[in-house]
Amino acid sequence: MRSIHKKLITAVVLAGVAAFSHVAIAETLVQVELNKGKMIKLDGPVASVVMADPETADVQVVSPRLLFVHGKKIGETSLFAIGSKDETVLNATIEVTHNISK
Repeated sequence: MRSIHKKLITAVVLAGVAAFSHVAIAETLVQVELNKGKMIKLDGPVASVVMADPETADVQVVSPRLLFVHGKKIGETSLFAIGSKDETVLNATIEVTHNISK
């Protein structure tokens, strides 16, 4: 009877781990001023990075956990950073704005 109970508990725990292994990453808003840049520190290492509209903003991989985003034209675009197991490390909207501090 104990063996069946242990197997049931193990199955429930494993099912819970599997359910949470595919948790979606919340979308992040990153504001960058036109012709300026911003560093983005990531929670984990990335294998690839994709910028939807490279005419609006450019991205450079500084290290596996650090990105540099440069604002090239006013507007919005999407940035995705993908890990080595095809998991989403970053899902961000990049908003390039005018320098409003001047």
